[in-house]
Amino acid sequence: MSMLLAVPNAIWNRILTGIETHGLIGSALATFEISAIVWLSLCLAISILWKAERGRTDWLDRVLFLMVLLATALPIGAGTWLAVTASSAFYLARKNLAPEEKAAAAIILAVTAPMFWSRRLLEVFGPTVLSIDAYLVSLVTGTESVANVVPLPNAEGFLMIATPCSSLANVSIGLLLWTSWTQYFRMPFDLFFWIWCAIVCSVVVAINVVRISLIGYYPEHYELLHGAGGNAVTSWLTTFAILFISYKGTRRAGYRLH
Repeated sequence: MSMLLAVPNAIWNRILTGIETHGLIGSALATFEISAIVWLSLCLAISILWKAERGRTDWLDRVLFLMVLLATALPIGAGTWLAVTASSAFYLARKNLAPEEKAAAAIILAVTAPMFWSRRLLEVFGPTVLSIDAYLVSLVTGTESVANVVPLPNAEGFLMIATPCSSLANVSIGLLLWTSWTQYFRMPFDLFFWIWCAIVCSVVVAINVVRISLIGYYPEHYELLHGAGGNAVTSWLTTFAILFISYKGTRRAGYRLH
């Protein structure tokens, strides 16, 4: 499907940046500055498409193919994700596609969330998103937030929530993992899907809020909680939580896991 054509061009700049910064081996160990969940989701989409029965193509498919091919040929960097978004959304809306093709389109569309849209949304709505994060942290710490700043509960000083600590980035990964899991089992986009999707997002936000709150309660352990170790624990905890909820959600929806 043409939506896959633009993906290499969209991620190429990030791969090159990682290699220039950390070297080939270091960048490879860091999955080329791209989340391992994104790589796994792309591989899953390709695998699903490989086994899919091809639906009937028409002139709209050919026009879209040429448009995506043009976007891929142009050195427009992150803007190529617009082509990925538009093409995958187009395929999701088509009625003559096989279920496997629609599942792959849904996964690729979800990939654009952490790779493109979460950053764009933070650029536009960053202050509002960070203020919400700060407010949620203040509910846990029992203090009163101002914009993206939360007073420390047990000491003098303040905790400022920056963009990399926003829950939105983790939510986008949560959406991707949930979509990839459910589309592997061809779960439809019904009310049940969106209810469990909301549960996934809520848990992801809660984990991030608890982590930031712990930093507020124990500022002396800032390096531990906010450093590489804290990041790794939070990442793995979030991933396992999403997988557990995804497993429960698909089981309750009546999908047999093989």
